[in-house]
Amino acid sequence: QQAAVWTSPEGRSWTDHSPIPGASTVFFDGLAVGQAVYVTLGTAAGGPGIEVAPGDFRLPVVPFVSDDGLVWRAGPSSPALFGAGISSLVAVPGGFLATGTVGTAVGLWTSRDGLDWVPVAGVQLAGADESRLVSDGRHVLLLVSGQSGTRAFVSDGVIR
Repeated sequence: QQAAVWTSPEGRSWTDHSPIPGASTVFFDGLAVGQAVYVTLGTAAGGPGIEVAPGDFRLPVVPFVSDDGLVWRAGPSSPALFGAGISSLVAVPGGFLATGTVGTAVGLWTSRDGLDWVPVAGVQLAGADESRLVSDGRHVLLLVSGQSGTRAFVSDGVIR
């Protein structure tokens, strides 16, 4: 079934808008609202994925952006997010942050525009199994948990 946007002025009656182009076989992971753009990340579904190691199949992640929340456009598949299962996506001053897992490792990625993503360096995520992001628009809290316990990282969230 094709992904679509539904809107409501009061939360009781809803209007179904045109399907989101390029999203017929995509599962969306999170939604973040930045300064002038909405961002979501979609994992391609329906295909077998790409085998990166024997028995380890991974899927591309495609960013989708919208200026108004109604009309969406897909960006190119993100090489930095390839194979990621996104668990959280938040807007931060200067862009967006996402966290999730790739295989058995937890990852953290950043983007200025929601389309081009790069891994974040300098955050020790080794031994983590799960991660979540929360943002109040000025600060970011990253919680990671795993066999070594739970760790919290707090940042001003500014992408430099």
